[in-house]
Amino acid sequence: MVKRERLTSVGSKQILLKLPEGMYSEIMRLVDEKKMWQSIQDFIRDAIMAELRRQEPDSGKDE
Repeated sequence: MVKRERLTSVGSKQILLKLPEGMYSEIMRLVDEKKMWQSIQDFIRDAIMAELRRQEPDSGKDE
């Protein structure tokens, strides 16, 4: 399984996040089928972290 970055040592901020029903359904389907995430929060955190890594200036230089 992929190493996950833990964000428990930092403070958290509660936000209101509205998703279209279709997007929510698709995320929940993936969470249920893939069994890679414990919750929708884990899925969203992993997706955000992956996008942040992709946006780093060094990403893609060695490819």
